[in-house]
Amino acid sequence: SQSGVWATKLRRFARLFDSDGDGILTKAEAVGQLVQEVQSALDSETADEITDTIAEAWSSVFVIPDSGIDIDSAAILAIGNAVCNNDDRKRKLRIWARSVFSESDSDLSCKLSRAEHGLTFGMNHVTQSALAASFDAADADGSGEITKAEFLGAMIGYFCNKSEDSALFGP
Repeated sequence: SQSGVWATKLRRFARLFDSDGDGILTKAEAVGQLVQEVQSALDSETADEITDTIAEAWSSVFVIPDSGIDIDSAAILAIGNAVCNNDDRKRKLRIWARSVFSESDSDLSCKLSRAEHGLTFGMNHVTQSALAASFDAADADGSGEITKAEFLGAMIGYFCNKSEDSALFGP
């Protein structure tokens, strides 16, 4: 069913960050842990930019309480609906996706290579074995590079397309 596919995608994304595996995604897990990983892997300026992007996504795109959300509850679908059915929140999702693309495009080519994609999605807990499928999910034209338009389409589609699955954040 449409909502079943969509619920699976949203829950798959949330589980990537549920580091203690308790089924509750908290801000400390989603934002705090990712910020620590970014700060240890990247230069301080880039890490600061990504930290801002992550915090902004938590508070203004997804609007999840700091205490967290039960991944298996209907609340995660309510958040998804709030993002995808509200023009302002969907605009913020697009802005967030553009920021992620820009921060990932380390060579400023306006395209993501497999290496650039791998670094970003690897920090987002996509496993090494799932990175190729993730890249292919975003590389709509099969050119071997991900354009900004392809990336935005893949990100918006992942969170808002209720009928099609996507390997963008792993199978």
